[in-house]
Amino acid sequence: MNKITYRRAREKTAGSDKLNCWEFMNCGREKGGVMAEILGECPVPTSFQFDGCNNGKGAGRVCWMIPNSGCRVKSGKCNSTHKCHECEFYRRVLFDREDAMEHCYSLAKTCQ
Repeated sequence: MNKITYRRAREKTAGSDKLNCWEFMNCGREKGGVMAEILGECPVPTSFQFDGCNNGKGAGRVCWMIPNSGCRVKSGKCNSTHKCHECEFYRRVLFDREDAMEHCYSLAKTCQ
């Protein structure tokens, strides 16, 4: 990712009170995070095809859309969103966006 793309991503979410999944869950698996070297980097923060969805950075507010994300690998259900539906962060995002109905449910669909 180049510096311009990263800066635009930060500008989109600057001033937003919406937390991304790695901030809410405090997993430390984002690039440069305290657990990234030990457990590996999670692909969610760098999945910029979903940048801006639900006001998140990368796929930070649609983490359930990313195969092999940290939570899915940990639960052993890489191809299922079942565990995601039980997640407190997932429910928070749905609650935050319920009025606007701007959820990304399908990998074939991207928010703009």
